[in-house]
Amino acid sequence: MKLKMKAGFYEVKAFEAFDKVYGVHPVMNKICRTCGAESIFHLKNSNRYKYTGLIKELHNKPECHLCSDWNGCGSDCTYSGAECLICGNKEGY
Repeated sequence: MKLKMKAGFYEVKAFEAFDKVYGVHPVMNKICRTCGAESIFHLKNSNRYKYTGLIKELHNKPECHLCSDWNGCGSDCTYSGAECLICGNKEGY
């Protein structure tokens, strides 16, 4: 019996990062469900990560009211989906 998996992406928490604006926040590793490509990878013998560039995030939504008129909302309100550059898997628009 063949299982059909919904195309798209899933996210796994990779590590905690610190930013002067947002403080401590999780950095998520986006993984393609079709081919297994990852957005970041762990460097050997180190506690550092590097972005692979294999998964492209799409930012096609307009900014929210707080972002357009003030200092920002604190979330990624323009995020609309992702695209895997290896297999062409898309999520969102």
